[in-house]
Amino acid sequence: MCLSCGCGRPYDSHPPETRHITAIELEQAARASGISLEQAAQNILKGVIQLRGAPPEPPSLVRPTLLVDIDGVLAFLTELAVTALNARFGTELVVSEVPFYWIEDHLPPDQGRWLVDLFEQPITYANLAPDYAGIAAVTALHDADYHVIVSSDRPPTARHITEQWLDKWRVPYDELVLKGPGGKESIASQHGPDDPLILFDDDPRKQLTVPRPGVELWSPQRPWTPRRVVPDGVWVFERWDDVLERLGVSPEVPIPQFSREAGPGTEPAG
Repeated sequence: MCLSCGCGRPYDSHPPETRHITAIELEQAARASGISLEQAAQNILKGVIQLRGAPPEPPSLVRPTLLVDIDGVLAFLTELAVTALNARFGTELVVSEVPFYWIEDHLPPDQGRWLVDLFEQPITYANLAPDYAGIAAVTALHDADYHVIVSSDRPPTARHITEQWLDKWRVPYDELVLKGPGGKESIASQHGPDDPLILFDDDPRKQLTVPRPGVELWSPQRPWTPRRVVPDGVWVFERWDDVLERLGVSPEVPIPQFSREAGPGTEPAG
């Protein structure tokens, strides 16, 4: 939690008109001083003891578990879906012009059913192009000792192919959970302020089902990301560098930067 106010969101910034001390600030100060985060926390406790004469309750310095989606975060699923639809039905869809996450709900019935069937076939997920920016960021976070759970709404029958894909593209993780739709919400329900979790997912519907005390949704900016004020516990980010900075991680290798929203005639960002 925050080291001063106990808000339970240690990796958030706080309003400038107040002076709260977050765990991220403590970690940065510790690194600059060449000491561990644990030693810095002990130093704070020692200082308080000297001032007050009695030991306070120890602050919670638990890092959040990172729950990372695959499709749309680490892999280009929408790009594959649009390409497949264009090839099968002669449509002329462009990803940057598709404002819907659930494309099948906005297609003619025959096309929608065909796309749903495609998503149910495990072999579909063997041919996804990797998002190098997302993978590089997750690698840096895992190297910094964050606990990474990779999960997806894919059918459980796609587990073997998913493992092969993750291995092929060298995606590091501690756990892989494939339970189908609702699986990530099930994982998130097991976490809270004393065991925080951050879900990385681009599904807009999860903005309403996932966030609660100790559980946040961090969503990469996509063409289908709602253009409105996001709910509490939701952060929409444009660059993975911003994620690493917010979590206090400096990658050894620069994170690739490009725009997932780029359309014809535009240049990649960064």
